[in-house]
Amino acid sequence: MAARMRGKCACGWRGEADYPIDWDLVDRRHPEEYDTPGPEGDWERHMDEVAARMVPLPGDVADLLSRLRERLSEIDDENPLAALRVVGELEAMAASIGPYAARRIAFEDVPDEAVAEGLGITEAKARSRLNRYGFMSW
Repeated sequence: MAARMRGKCACGWRGEADYPIDWDLVDRRHPEEYDTPGPEGDWERHMDEVAARMVPLPGDVADLLSRLRERLSEIDDENPLAALRVVGELEAMAASIGPYAARRIAFEDVPDEAVAEGLGITEAKARSRLNRYGFMSW
């Protein structure tokens, strides 16, 4: 029986289609370089569906985060210590705002499924994120 592969995601999703592996084309020293457009395409479509269900970021914030990610990568190349300081500042912002957002979600009685879908993560990861921000009874 020939080996086959399917796309999969950390959320538990598994692609319906499976694709044969042509072992004659697999470099034994670098199997990660094997071309897998079928499963990758299925996973990308899944990720597009997940993103479409997520709560949208305000446009200005999405742009700011994109620019920050790019700049932080540049800073990391130039000065990793400065990059680490920036990351610390971001963590401090999340730690100061996260608990308020987590409490509001709990007080508004947002269902677990809606929180997970809005964040684009599993219910277990959503609970973990809310718990991390100090709201333990979600």
